[in-house]
Amino acid sequence: MGWLNLRSLRNLFANRSTTRLLGMTERQFQEWVDLHRLYLALAYYDGRDDVHAEEDPTETLTEEAASKSVEELRSSVMDLARRQVEDMMADEKCSRGACSVRVDLSGIDGAGDGVWLDGVAQVGQVVALFPGLIYGPKQVRDIPGYPSFGSQSDFLMSRFDGYMIDSRAWMFHMDGNMEGYNAMRKRTVRSQEDAASQNGTQNFSEESLTNTWAVGHMVNHPTRDGSPNIMPVPVNWTTCDHRLDACLPWALFSSGNTLKGLAFVAKRHIEDEELFVDYRLNPGVMGGVPEWYHHVDQSEDVRRWS
Repeated sequence: MGWLNLRSLRNLFANRSTTRLLGMTERQFQEWVDLHRLYLALAYYDGRDDVHAEEDPTETLTEEAASKSVEELRSSVMDLARRQVEDMMADEKCSRGACSVRVDLSGIDGAGDGVWLDGVAQVGQVVALFPGLIYGPKQVRDIPGYPSFGSQSDFLMSRFDGYMIDSRAWMFHMDGNMEGYNAMRKRTVRSQEDAASQNGTQNFSEESLTNTWAVGHMVNHPTRDGSPNIMPVPVNWTTCDHRLDACLPWALFSSGNTLKGLAFVAKRHIEDEELFVDYRLNPGVMGGVPEWYHHVDQSEDVRRWS
């Protein structure tokens, strides 16, 4: 649906939301734009059964978004996404919409594997989870390879709140070799809690290995003539149901009660297609971005990492 691009946000600059932009940093402004995109998509999906086919929900959803503060918008987005993740964990067959995801050879020459969606996903539907070990803002230096991740940078994703998810840990976990992952860490961890995690006492559950939605780390960046059809959404998860908790493909680097993960949500109607997400790599990262990488929107990348 075309209303998920910036065109659907233009009216927000003409109403009371404009005053909320005053004093924003470039980074905060980009988060505001991303949150509105996510809210439009997730709220559309959440209310899809209440909307007649001939009705365009754009105006109503835009007004709802405009009435919320940034904090309220962020909370609404994460709540909508979390509810979908709960459904995914409770129903492996995805009865919410006849779809599934699989890892298979990408349609991009030389890219190796990618993620394909079989069936139909609607705008705003969560279609994959980005698995990995979660590092807090003060633990980023403990990520193996820091500060230059080089060719492995596409296996990490960062949230606006500074939490980073390293999916390399998930891949080592699936191979039964977390010791190999921890051995890549260049610096000594700074606390006993972190040391306990590094030594493997706080790792992924065995049940999480069967999570068929934990394929987000295999999704490719689009080609220069392509465009992303999914976008990342933050998901905060505290204890809900032990059976559901055990299926989640996230683990904390150190102790804590809340998993701060990432999921991928459909930007548009998707049917039997390969999934693509904008990696939005930091253009100023030490060592530079990989040679194959190109900016989907360089101005957004710069704002995101300013």
